[in-house]
Amino acid sequence: MKNFSFNLILVFAFLILFFSCKNSNQVKTSFRQKEFDQFFYQGQEDKAAGRNAEAILAFEKALNYKDEPTLHFEIAKLILESTGQDYSTTEKSLQDALEHIQKAVRTDQKNEWYNETLGQIYWAMGDEKDAL
Repeated sequence: MKNFSFNLILVFAFLILFFSCKNSNQVKTSFRQKEFDQFFYQGQEDKAAGRNAEAILAFEKALNYKDEPTLHFEIAKLILESTGQDYSTTEKSLQDALEHIQKAVRTDQKNEWYNETLGQIYWAMGDEKDAL
């Protein structure tokens, strides 16, 4: 009887430990999701208001909380929009856009928007072969 009650207490202690760890992970996940959502929506607001530089910063902050291919796509599109047609002075910006869109394409290779943007960046960089 003494052995049975000891085992019962031990099982009960493990269950409490298990559920407390599970709740801790949920709190951490919801905090990360909350921070991601906050920066994502801030980026959307900045993008809608035409503040491309601020939108890019907000999307990059959101990437710290969740690696989302949509964010990489948005950043690449915003970089392309901010460069306009003057690609000669923005080689670093185009390289940044290329890195972001390549991350998005690696995640979802069949997404037409991602592939089209990748082609636009290659074209802007003067690499017509890869653009096609």
